[in-house]
Amino acid sequence: MKAVFRVCGSDVNLIAHVFVALEKELRFRRGSARVSGVSGECLEITITANDLTSLRSLINGVAKSVYLIELTAQACAGDSKA
Repeated sequence: MKAVFRVCGSDVNLIAHVFVALEKELRFRRGSARVSGVSGECLEITITANDLTSLRSLINGVAKSVYLIELTAQACAGDSKA
């Protein structure tokens, strides 16, 4: 089973760097998540899993990670403007 996230925006390089660093932590016996490509302002993260439950778990983890990275980047940008 496979899912592909496509993330577009100004924080794509930051998200890509964080996910490359996290790839080992997102690799399990039943599935994994990896950065599969960066083009322009878009990033693709490919999630593969042996079963639906593992796929759902990895999708939730990747979505939460992307959200937290973007939130942190926005907060840091706001701090630098102050």
